[in-house]
Amino acid sequence: MKRKEVFKEFLKVIFGATTIKPTAGKIYRAGNLFSECNFNDEYMDLYVKLLRIAFLDISPKEQRVNYEPTEFPRLESISRFYNYLRSYKADIRLPEVNETSSRGFAYKAALEILSVIFFKSNESDRFNLENEDISIIFRNALDRIQYSYNNSQTISNLINNYSSCIYDAEFNKERCNYSISVETGTILDDIMDLYSPILLKIYLSKTGKYDKQSPFFFNKITRLFDSDNDKKNINSEEIFLYKPLALSGFTIDIPPIFEFYTYLDEKIIIKNYKCNDDFSLKKKIIAKARSQYKNIIIADLLPRWKQNLVFYTEDIIKRVMRLDLKWLYNNEKKDINKCRKELEKIVIGYPEIFSYIDNCCEDIQKEQLLIILHHAVKEITAFINRRSDLISQCAISLEYLDHKKYVQSLINGKKFRTLKTFSESLYDNNNNEPNSLLDLYYYTSSNELPLLLLSLESYYKQLKKAKENSDFDFFNNASKKA
Repeated sequence: MKRKEVFKEFLKVIFGATTIKPTAGKIYRAGNLFSECNFNDEYMDLYVKLLRIAFLDISPKEQRVNYEPTEFPRLESISRFYNYLRSYKADIRLPEVNETSSRGFAYKAALEILSVIFFKSNESDRFNLENEDISIIFRNALDRIQYSYNNSQTISNLINNYSSCIYDAEFNKERCNYSISVETGTILDDIMDLYSPILLKIYLSKTGKYDKQSPFFFNKITRLFDSDNDKKNINSEEIFLYKPLALSGFTIDIPPIFEFYTYLDEKIIIKNYKCNDDFSLKKKIIAKARSQYKNIIIADLLPRWKQNLVFYTEDIIKRVMRLDLKWLYNNEKKDINKCRKELEKIVIGYPEIFSYIDNCCEDIQKEQLLIILHHAVKEITAFINRRSDLISQCAISLEYLDHKKYVQSLINGKKFRTLKTFSESLYDNNNNEPNSLLDLYYYTSSNELPLLLLSLESYYKQLKKAKENSDFDFFNNASKKA
């Protein structure tokens, strides 16, 4: 992971651009501070000031040339920053964006990343300094951020945040005389997929090689069919990276354990549970507890899930349409630098990908980058197709009017019409049939772009006809659609 690439992504995540500088206590959106940065203490102090404004100032302001200052979107910036951290360490635990402590935590975490970017180097040449590999110390910084969060949590906080109790809906709270601890486990497995953002699965080799017949790749893809596959032909030099395609996202935070209170007597055990042994009784009570708890969770979190799903969908649509799709699907020879710039537009955590493929020859680099880009388009198309009915139902209220207007302007815009005309010619192109599992998994067909555009048109039609439907089951209906 090269220093300057990490720095560029870091600034875009938090501030939305690299052309920023601190001026008169505001984030001023102009200047060449980034392009001139030589990673010394003077420049670091300037970026520390920017982070302090973004995360700590009482009323953070940003200003563009010839415009009045406006409020800096702090909560959005923190949310984007947290999702950026998760793109490099998926299991990292972070505070909720709206928590009181989140501003201070985000500031300290951002300083950890900034200190890695500005770490003291023996390099004096500007080019070598910018391209120095900081992968190891970057990952160490993520561990320190996790350690800092863990240390900030007291035992009482952990208990409050990660346990809860519910009372059996069939009985008055005062009447309950029996309790049991229940693991939430797979309580939401049937709906997690519907509300989970895309994590792009990227096959890479640390050696710089690219094996289309890789036993590792085959075994990982088919592990569901043969549990012993993971034990065969293991190659520690080959890995899968999982990268998000947007900085917006959503998490489903539920405690791993909850306490269920109910009422038991001899009559109820015989009549309601129809069992005469302790094991069977506990099993049935746990099943009842999970069913009731699931309903409570859904009622509590569904409004937030709806909002996050709509915002996430708009985010990935904007990102995929930001790609130079005509360049991606034409038959012209691809330039390596253009490939890298396109990947930066859509994959979060791209410097880590570059750190692995930089060891490859240029042809292999281009092949891998193009595969990732095509795979991203396919995954976004599939996401929209599987969830268009669900998303349109989430977006029916007036608060999502701007989202509907955005989709409408996209579909009716000149760029979309131009892409449709261009995509029609792709049907005539001949494509080689896949001859390996890798080819099949990442297979790029001539109708890939038309399918993307069709999915967007279909989603727009769903949005136009969607009406309030109190009987709509957000989970079962969408699951059947999928």
